[in-house]
Amino acid sequence: MAGQTGDSWWLDPALVPGGAWIDHAIYPIDQIRWILEREVESVGGIISNRRHKELAMEDHGIATVRMDSRFTASIEDAWTADIGTRFDRWIGTEGSLFPDGNGFLVAKGAETVRYDPPEETKSTVQQLADAVRGKQKLPFTNNCCVHNLAACLAVYESARTGKRVALESASS
Repeated sequence: MAGQTGDSWWLDPALVPGGAWIDHAIYPIDQIRWILEREVESVGGIISNRRHKELAMEDHGIATVRMDSRFTASIEDAWTADIGTRFDRWIGTEGSLFPDGNGFLVAKGAETVRYDPPEETKSTVQQLADAVRGKQKLPFTNNCCVHNLAACLAVYESARTGKRVALESASS
């Protein structure tokens, strides 16, 4: 709320399902699902308070997210840095890919190659504008946010039980 100082609603466990993990991880979960066009199969996670021990919500979370294609991502999010940070890297069996400006760097062995998106690639905003005008379908469905939330909440379950948590198939 405007002018509020100190703890706010987003730090109240009675009002929100989690802290730093869900605050930031919802975005890479969505990105992985969208880009790979795959669903989250299972998650394993650890949630903790590393720096802000006085908070009722966690300030750090790390998870392994396994997709139904067998792709596995590691996602770490925190409220522990003095400034915002983000590090994305998708590590595969033959190399890794990570964002670099508007493009990507692909590292394979000792070689790193930059790939820029083709000029004709539409931005997300353009895709949404075309969908609103009826020129194309939206690049996501109404259920996407439900599946993203379910994957993030499953990490809390994994942290609580100490076990990997399987998710229901998105087609279920």
